[in-house]
Amino acid sequence: MVMERVIITKNKLMEILEFLETVTIDKIIISDHFIIRNTEEHLNKIYADTEIYKRLLTKEYPLEISIQPFDKIRIKYKHPYCDKYDFCIVFTRENKKIKLITTFNAPTRKRTGRC
Repeated sequence: MVMERVIITKNKLMEILEFLETVTIDKIIISDHFIIRNTEEHLNKIYADTEIYKRLLTKEYPLEISIQPFDKIRIKYKHPYCDKYDFCIVFTRENKKIKLITTFNAPTRKRTGRC
């Protein structure tokens, strides 16, 4: 199965940024997949602390935003604990809420082009 590349337009980007500005902590839903992925596969304090996700999504400005198939949104933030990685959060929008799908670290070199 080949995944179709999704292009983000300026209007879509502005829509996402405006949506993030309106999100409050009580509008962030944690999916079952998110809980499983972050407790079983990532026994690390960054993954166990859901307050970090909420703070990033409601208070920090993203480094990069991309739209994935099935209307998933991936946002990269400066990693709260490490300069070698960016911190990625994948979520979907459900009504006026965010449903967290997964998170992962991405090497900063992917974004900056440095070795």
